[in-house]
Amino acid sequence: MPFYETGAAKEGFEGGVRTALEAILASPHFIFRL
Repeated sequence: MPFYETGAAKEGFEGGVRTALEAILASPHFIFRL
């Protein structure tokens, strides 16, 4: 989970979760499954 690790390194747990969710929601694979 590189997105989580990047966010967590900068802003802690909440930053890691936020960064991971932003990456998932912006992913074309996720968008086209909806």
